[in-house]
Amino acid sequence: MIEGREIAKAGEGLKGVLEKLYKNDDVLMSYKHLDVSVGLGWHPIVLSAAAALAGKGIAFTQIKEKWGGLRIYTSSVCTTLTEDEIWKIIGKAEDTASQTCEHCGNPGEARDMAWVKTLCDICSDNAMKLYYTTGTGQRMSTHRYSKDC
Repeated sequence: MIEGREIAKAGEGLKGVLEKLYKNDDVLMSYKHLDVSVGLGWHPIVLSAAAALAGKGIAFTQIKEKWGGLRIYTSSVCTTLTEDEIWKIIGKAEDTASQTCEHCGNPGEARDMAWVKTLCDICSDNAMKLYYTTGTGQRMSTHRYSKDC
């Protein structure tokens, strides 16, 4: 499994890795229009779901964080999977993300800090420090992660 930080170090975004995974899939719609906005900690979870759906007529249309949870939206054309099989794969990814820090991939939980994020203790502390010490109410970016994790 490719780790989120390895993707970042290689200079490839999650979209680039998804394009490679699906490069031979005729159903694939152009990923240049794919909306991906999740932290590095969730990249391996998304890639695991993508690998399970690759070659089965499923294309991602949006991958995002909402209310501290992972949301994966898809479209299908001539899929070989039933709707239940698709939702089982996506549901597993979403359930796993609900217990995984969005930033570093360590075990985490939903935290309500004027916005809901799924974070580990260290990333949560860092986000709160950033929020309260800047005086601007600045939020921790979904693409930043703590070097301490």
